[in-house]
Amino acid sequence: MTWSLNDSKLIYGVDQNDLYFLDINDQGELLLKLKDQSISFNEIINLVKSQFNSSSLSSVPSFTLRIPQLITEQISKLNTCFQSAIHQYQYSGNFQGIYPIKVNSLSYVLETIKANSPSYAFEAGTVNELDVLLSLLRDDKTRMIMCNGVKDSDYIDKIRGALNDGYSIVISLESCSESTTILDLIDHDLLKLALRIKPYPTVKSHWGSSSGRDSKFGLSIHEFKRIINLLEKRGVKDKVIAIHAHPGSQIIDIDGLRFFVLYLSNRYLELKRLGFTNLNNIDFGGGIPINYDNRLPSDILDNYVKTLVLTLKETITDSDVQPNIWIEAGRFLTAPSSLIIVETIALYSIFPSEESLNDHKAMISSMLEKITHPSSILNLFSHWTELQSPTIDSNVNEILKTEILMKHLKLAIREKMMNFDDEQKFNRIFDLDLDEIFYEIYSPEHILIGNFSVFNTIIDWLLVGQYFPILPIDNLDHQPVSLARLVDKTCDSDGEISIYHPVFNEEKILYTKDGFPLTVKDKKFNLMGFPIGCLPTNFPYYLVIALTGAYQDNIKMHHNLIEPLSSIIIKHENGQWNVLYYRDK
Repeated sequence: MTWSLNDSKLIYGVDQNDLYFLDINDQGELLLKLKDQSISFNEIINLVKSQFNSSSLSSVPSFTLRIPQLITEQISKLNTCFQSAIHQYQYSGNFQGIYPIKVNSLSYVLETIKANSPSYAFEAGTVNELDVLLSLLRDDKTRMIMCNGVKDSDYIDKIRGALNDGYSIVISLESCSESTTILDLIDHDLLKLALRIKPYPTVKSHWGSSSGRDSKFGLSIHEFKRIINLLEKRGVKDKVIAIHAHPGSQIIDIDGLRFFVLYLSNRYLELKRLGFTNLNNIDFGGGIPINYDNRLPSDILDNYVKTLVLTLKETITDSDVQPNIWIEAGRFLTAPSSLIIVETIALYSIFPSEESLNDHKAMISSMLEKITHPSSILNLFSHWTELQSPTIDSNVNEILKTEILMKHLKLAIREKMMNFDDEQKFNRIFDLDLDEIFYEIYSPEHILIGNFSVFNTIIDWLLVGQYFPILPIDNLDHQPVSLARLVDKTCDSDGEISIYHPVFNEEKILYTKDGFPLTVKDKKFNLMGFPIGCLPTNFPYYLVIALTGAYQDNIKMHHNLIEPLSSIIIKHENGQWNVLYYRDK
């Protein structure tokens, strides 16, 4: 198979979509690129080694690489996209970004947003998060803070104190009981209120349970009506400046987004007709997806923004009352800004490396030669493994022979399967419930041991099955030799991050040298492992886990008493690349 650098970019997802800041040079090295400057990850590791390690050390351990400039880049991208759609559709409202600090509350993230986007607002969901924001904005009290979440007495007291101290706070009303308490305790002259309603239309997303009737969040329709009556009775309808709802994280359903926007638009118009004269904003929550697995359309952000703005324009036709658009984008801002650099320290192989038993290899080839259907091959494999499986009486030599045969059989089957088209090979297999056998044949045969812990670096992989791309830092110009699994050094079998999503591509069918599919035309399925250009023989060997900047820092675990990774910030300043240790305040 002829292999090009563009093939590598396709299967690794670099230089496109949300890995736009990564590239591959002609030597096959992975690059970090910021604007028109680039540096290889080999150079980054050498910079870290020279600055922070003794020259007698041969390696640097795993670390988190933080890139503040990418946060600024994402803010600019979001602002530009909304401003373009607002101009295109001649929409009267403005765009307001709001950063929910639950996504990543590290000080460098918050300070980067504050310093580089004077109009960007912040969101707190707990009293502790509000404490962080009050400290951050003590010299910038006019910047908006949206207070969401369940508000107990401590939270309400903190809000009241902050309002008295001159901070600009919008209070989300999320239940009848907290609404009554807020109206009782806080000076009405200081109030700016938002009604958080339950979004009855369900939007398909990674966490679609945030929308719909059963959502944890927001006012049910009967509570919404009660609060309208309460606000009217207390004479504070003029204090309501926004309504909002959350559709869920990582929206992939643009049609569902449209119904979500329609629903909020209609509630907005109803309140306007009821005399809520200062209601001029709709907060559409989060939901802008990050293209972790390179399977989303490349124009997903543009579609999201245009759908939202156009639906508002068509529903709220009077330009005088078209609301400002608030978006609580968190993952979109921070996910690209953090990478895990994993030092691997060993390579294990599932099968023995012996290449004997040539007569049996010929027998395997003969068995497969006349088979013309992929399902028949899988049935053959199932039957063969039943007959050849070691028994409790088998000795070591017998088991070793079986393992060598198994290795050759799987390789021969994968090579044979490359001759079938996607429709035969994948659609039919899964329709016939042969997927268990399929995944056994396509299970990676190599394991890299990483000097890190999944539990305190990328815990979302274990908690919610979040996919993260894994990339080698060199040999990316070659056709990958195989797929490999990455496991950590903990004593827990869950300490592994090993999934690859073959890329959708109708024009190119690409494989590893040993027959693992890297692209597919139409059938969505996942494989274990990740593509690797060579099987390392010298260690340490480094990998990059990308798009780890959202949530991971806020929810990491102290599993096995392994300390969190060191943090390194990288910047390009005054014509050169600089790295520095980062410790959160």
